[in-house]
Amino acid sequence: MKVEQQQLRTDIEIKIGFKIVSSSDIKIFVNILRENQIVDLSYNTLRRFWGLLPETKARQNTLNKLSLFLGYQSYLSYIREKNKFELWHTEVKLQRLKYQEDLTASDLNFINKIIKYQGSIHYFIALFEHAVQYEKWNYIQTLFNSKYFNLTGKNKIEALEFNVKIASLISIKLKSIPLNDFKKLMPNLIEITKFKENVLYIYVDLTNMNGRYGYLIDLIDKKKKEHQEKVFIKLLKGLVQFLNHGQTNKIRIDESTLMNLPVTLRGRYLGFQILYASQISDQNLEQYYWSLFFDLIAEENDIRNFLHEFIHHLLLAKRFKKLNFIMSKYYEDILDIFHVHNYLDVFIYDLIDAMFSLRSSDIKRAKIVFKNLYMDKILYDSYCDYYLIFYNITGYHLSDSQIEKSKFKQDYLNLKELFGFMLFSEDYLLHFFE
Repeated sequence: MKVEQQQLRTDIEIKIGFKIVSSSDIKIFVNILRENQIVDLSYNTLRRFWGLLPETKARQNTLNKLSLFLGYQSYLSYIREKNKFELWHTEVKLQRLKYQEDLTASDLNFINKIIKYQGSIHYFIALFEHAVQYEKWNYIQTLFNSKYFNLTGKNKIEALEFNVKIASLISIKLKSIPLNDFKKLMPNLIEITKFKENVLYIYVDLTNMNGRYGYLIDLIDKKKKEHQEKVFIKLLKGLVQFLNHGQTNKIRIDESTLMNLPVTLRGRYLGFQILYASQISDQNLEQYYWSLFFDLIAEENDIRNFLHEFIHHLLLAKRFKKLNFIMSKYYEDILDIFHVHNYLDVFIYDLIDAMFSLRSSDIKRAKIVFKNLYMDKILYDSYCDYYLIFYNITGYHLSDSQIEKSKFKQDYLNLKELFGFMLFSEDYLLHFFE
């Protein structure tokens, strides 16, 4: 097989997230191709291309269709892009883009093409970081232009994936800026509406609400805001009030406008209301919002994002039966093994499974599920860092040895110190499951 075709195989495996080494892998890949409207590549053709059957010379149609899956118009286009001069030319052009005062439509199309074909967003991040350093605010505004921002864009999942990756990497950048420079730069940055929408409101850095992220939210809160922004900030600050003081105030909005809010915000609102109702022991109010949840989820296509903030509030309200019901009913709808959320969602929902089992005195099951939690990719500064608090609570109560208990307790207290939330006291740890 030619080296170019070997590279084509490698690039496809990078995109789908696993190596194709068996016929069962080919079957999975065939389904992925169908989801991308590529339906005329047969099972045996693909087995031959991956060397699982005796190889023959690959037909041009096969190479074109596989290149199309990677986002190229043809195999020839793919080969041209892989040419080493082309790669060098790309690096030079992107380096030059940094030093422009602004970006043109042609520049944005070029960035779009690079992200689409190479599957990397680091060029975008490099341009953003350079523009922040030199305070080129118009440049950043153009970079986040809504016509070009969702650059991966065949479908809604890919667009969201792109947004989450961009937002999380930029969040790391913002934490690295010296504090005095951060406070100097941020008032200008938050004036860029698309930056707020596609970074600050996508990557909600809850664990940093008593730090830099909270500082940014306070800056925005002092300015004139759109309806969605007002609801977002009210709910976020209400949650932080609970985490800092163990109680919160009721938040009122016109509920006839709920369906006009983004799906994550709808879930956050319903979860907050159940948390508030549990705090004041109003069972009727809690049942009202639990029923409203079922009415809305019955009409919802994006179940994963609808549930993410909802279950977080149920966890704080200690509504274990409700959490277990949701996990049992919607587990398959939430998990998607091919996208960025998978590791984190599996961790969250399996942790809830362990917590419910412990709460129900099914200690054997709780220990098995907890032991098999996939921790390798759950690190601080990930989408899941906040849930490490509950991981350590659960580990503490499941541990049989004092050494293990002490370790979980210390890790819990270290996170409490890092996040600054007063709710997570030693007493909260000791009595969480009562």
